[in-house]
Parts: sequence; structure tokens; C-alpha cells
Amino acid sequence: FVETVSPIEPARAGVDVYAILAPHRAWFEGVAALETLEVDRVADARTSLEQLVRHHPTDARFHVGLATACALQVESTRTDDRPNIEALHLAARSAHEACRLAPDLATAWTTLGFVLSRVERLPAAARPEGTGDRIDSAAALQHAVTLEPEIWMHVFRQADASWGLDRLRAAGATPVLCDVFD
Repeated sequence: FVETVSPIEPARAGVDVYAILAPHRAWFEGVAALETLEVDRVADARTSLEQLVRHHPTDARFHVGLATACALQVESTRTDDRPNIEALHLAARSAHEACRLAPDLATAWTTLGFVLSRVERLPAAARPEGTGDRIDSAAALQHAVTLEPEIWMHVFRQADASWGLDRLRAAGATPVLCDVFD
């Protein structure tokens, strides 16, 4: 047995580990800021997530984060004389793009359903044309639950946005799925 031996190339020198981790770090920081529900931190998260989407337009997670940040900004202005309609448009576009990029990502669908349910709650005069359809919201949330039935957040949002028996079933299932209530 004679085989030619060739050297193995050493790992590439000069790889900047922190540069590779930077978008992922920005994602986690943005999500943590969103979870505070503090208006200023949500605005900062939106700025970071807009940059992530600009630099990584094919990553559905970043679109989900941006849609969520924008939807929360809309919620914070919902009772104002002039709700943040610009944020609402961006939330809807980002949520739709996330679903297009990753049709099997339940979080994308639950975000779309959440965004559409936020639109529906605005006064009719403040709703952007072509958004706020209650049926589309419920359908997106049902799809998210179909993809990941064990995730309480999808079921909770379905309870919030649906009606009738679907709402009752989802509301009853949420505490069972959510270990916070244990």
C-alpha cells in the first residue's frame, strides 16, 4: 500500500470570528430589546434589524425581527391621533417577505398573523389599503400552529386574533403549552 501524501491545508489565517458572529449577535441583542417592550429599546432594535435586513436580505429571521419591531411601534402609537402607519407598512412587507423566504418557518407565519391582527385594530381610516384582513391573519396563525403545534406563542397569538370556537380552543390550549402557568 503506497499512497501519495499531500499536506493538509491549515485553517485559514486571518478569519475574523467576531465579524462572522456580528450579525448573529445583533440579532440576539435586537430580540432581547424587543422583549423589554420599552419604546426606546424597540426603536433601537428596529434600527439594528433594518441594518441586518439591508446586509442579509435573504435571512427570514431578520425580516421576522424587523416586522415584530415595527408592529410593536405601531402598537405604541395605536391610540395616538396619528398612529405610525409607516411602521405598519414596513411590518407587513417584512412579515410577507419572511414567509416568502422561509415558507416552513412557523415564526414567520405567526409574525404575519400578528402584524395583520394589529392592522385590524386600527381605526378604519388609519389602515393601509390591502392590509388588516382578519381572515388572512387567522389563516397565517393557523398555518403557524399547523407547522409547530407545540409552541405556545403561536397558539396564544391565534387565540388573540381568531374568533368563535377557534379562539376558545386556542385560549384553552395556551396554558397547557406554556410552562409559565405550571
